[in-house]
Amino acid sequence: MATMTRAWPAAWLAVATIAFAAACGPGPSAGQTAATTTGWHLVTFGDSIPFGQDDCGECETFTTLFGDAIAKATGKSVEVQNLSTHDNLTGARLLGRIQTSKPFRDAVADADIIVVTIGHNDTPWNSDDDPCDGANGDTFNWSKYTGDCVTQLARRHGDELDKILTEIETLRNGKPTAVRVTTDYNDVIGFDQAPPESVAPSIEVLEAFRSETCRVAQAHHDICVDVYRSFNGPTGRSPAGGLLAGDHTHPSAIGQARIAQLLIDAGLAPIGITA
Repeated sequence: MATMTRAWPAAWLAVATIAFAAACGPGPSAGQTAATTTGWHLVTFGDSIPFGQDDCGECETFTTLFGDAIAKATGKSVEVQNLSTHDNLTGARLLGRIQTSKPFRDAVADADIIVVTIGHNDTPWNSDDDPCDGANGDTFNWSKYTGDCVTQLARRHGDELDKILTEIETLRNGKPTAVRVTTDYNDVIGFDQAPPESVAPSIEVLEAFRSETCRVAQAHHDICVDVYRSFNGPTGRSPAGGLLAGDHTHPSAIGQARIAQLLIDAGLAPIGITA
C-alpha cells in the first residue's frame, strides 16, 4: 500500500501539469530570452497542515507538488520553500514571525508565489485562549462552541489574517505576487473519538472561519483556495475520509495532492508565465 500511495501523486502530476499548462497559457518558446524564463520562488507559510513528513508517511507535500507542476507547465525553475511548522502555530504567532523574523521576512520579500495556511490551531477545541472556553486542556466543551464566541473567534482569525496579508504586501513592495490562502477543513466529522454532539459545533466554527478567510483574502485581491469544501463536500458536512492521514488531523498523501490540485486550479494570476 505504501508504494501505491507514493506512486499516485506522480501519476496525478502528469495529468495536473497538462491542465495547469492549459490554464496558464503556452509555455516559453525556443526564441524567448533567458529573462522570460527566470525562475520563481514559491513559499508556504503555516501550521502543520502543509508540513507533511511523518504526518503522511514522508509523502510529497502540496508545496512540492505545486512547485513541480508550475515548473513542468511553464518551463521555469521553481525554488520551493516550505516554512510551515509543527508546533501548534496560531495566526497570532505566524503574524509575529512575519513581522519580526528575518528569515521569514526575507522569504516573503523574495517570493513570487505565497501560500498561507493558518487557523487550524485557532479553533476553540485546539486553542487555549479562545472566548468560548479558554484554556480547556484536554476537555472539549462542545456545547460552548456556538453563538457569539464563535463569531468573535472567527473575527479574530480574520483580523490576524488581514495583518498577515498586509505585512506580505508591504514586504513585496508592489511586486506582482500570486498569494493563495487556504481554508481549514473539518477533521472532527468522521473521527471515531469525537462524540456525536461535536459535529454541529465543528461545522458552525469551520463555516465561520471559512467565511472570514475568504472575505479577507478577497479584500486583499488574493485568491481563497477552498480546501474545506473540497475535503468536506459542498455543504461542509461530509467526512474527509482518505484525504486525512491515520491521525485524522493532517492530510494524507492523497490529501496533500488534492490541495496541490486546488492550487493548480487557481492559476497563477497576477504573475502569469512571463513575470
